[in-house]
Amino acid sequence: MLNERGVDQVKGGLSNDKGSISTLLVIFLPVLLLIMALVIDVGLLATARNNLQAAADMGALAAAQNLDLKELQVGEIVILEKEAVKDGKLWTTENMLRNLPHLIECDETIVKVKVYNGSADRFMYDQYSGRRLEDPTVCIVIEASHKFYFIHGVFGKQKIIVHADASVLKRD
Repeated sequence: MLNERGVDQVKGGLSNDKGSISTLLVIFLPVLLLIMALVIDVGLLATARNNLQAAADMGALAAAQNLDLKELQVGEIVILEKEAVKDGKLWTTENMLRNLPHLIECDETIVKVKVYNGSADRFMYDQYSGRRLEDPTVCIVIEASHKFYFIHGVFGKQKIIVHADASVLKRD
């Protein structure tokens, strides 16, 4: 029924909107749940990457401590390659296993350790970062796969690559 202003009136002055809230809920609830799942999965990805970076940093620092003491006595800084590679992988892997057991696929994780015994007159370049190395340096690269928990059907696994290095500087 129309009133004198031409506005449709129904009993009690309300229009017939029964069920409109449930329709909106059915439409927007899946979208809201998808957004929440995306936020959680991206947060877990960022956490996994940060923890991998910390593991690589710690492994590089541990590996850089393997100095040739005989060379150090005569004033030359040389990192023992075999020991540095072993310690770098050990410390990095142990740190990953303790901090990331559920965030990455450990069986698909690759830890690469490279030792550069460069000097000011015999500099080298890091093959991963391209940085010029004028001091003995240990570089660690971790390649890991992170699986999404909620949206794995859409994105599958995400590859994470982190790089860390530690140099031994000569004291003046």
